Amino acid sequence: MTRVRVSKLGASMLVFAAACESGSSADPESSAGGIVNVAASASAVVLDAGASTTVPITIERTAGFVRSVELTLSGVPNGVTYAFAPAALAFGQTTSTLTLESNQGLLPGSYPLVVRATAAEVEPKTTQFSLTVPAPDVSVTLGTGSVSLRLEDTVSIPVTVTRTGGGFADPIELGVGNLPTGVTASFSPRVLTGTNTTSVLSLSAVLETALGASTLQVTTSSLSLPPKAISLPLTVLDALVP
Repeated sequence: MTRVRVSKLGASMLVFAAACESGSSADPESSAGGIVNVAASASAVVLDAGASTTVPITIERTAGFVRSVELTLSGVPNGVTYAFAPAALAFGQTTSTLTLESNQGLLPGSYPLVVRATAAEVEPKTTQFSLTVPAPDVSVTLGTGSVSLRLEDTVSIPVTVTRTGGGFADPIELGVGNLPTGVTASFSPRVLTGTNTTSVLSLSAVLETALGASTLQVTTSSLSLPPKAISLPLTVLDALVP
């Protein structure tokens, strides 16, 4: 009987070939470890209608996992568009920027959004944050907390109107309530349209105006919002003696 002798080198080659056939060879793109985590930088995000915002997204890999990770977003309401930069994170990349942009018709409310991270041969991971679209509103800021007005004199007060929440572009009309007899008020301009947010309130007092303190109400009104008012304390003083 003839005996076949196999050298140590030959035996090693046979073992390696068998391992390759069984699929146990080392793969530099192994799925070992998978994705450890995906996270948004905030648990709650506010987005005004007609505006945009960004949310940093971070992923974490375990050692040995080198595949590309793709990001997607679900739960996006009508009127919002989004984009990841980048949408696919290659090995070595751990951060992406999610940009959310809305149109003027976006309805107010709270929307749960889910970021999903996926890669080949591993379980996907998700993270959730809430998107809040505030209702339209307007606020008024006066250039002074109170005003003193002398008889036969005029004072001017800067007025700033800020639209919040977005989603409306109605003209905003300014007014003044609770004027003492003898005090007149005018705005320049009285109606704010488009992107105009500033006006000047002028107050004048005739000689017959009663001296003393009162509280004016600076008001705003528009088609879409209920009237709002802010208080302005006023003191009427005697005229200066020449």
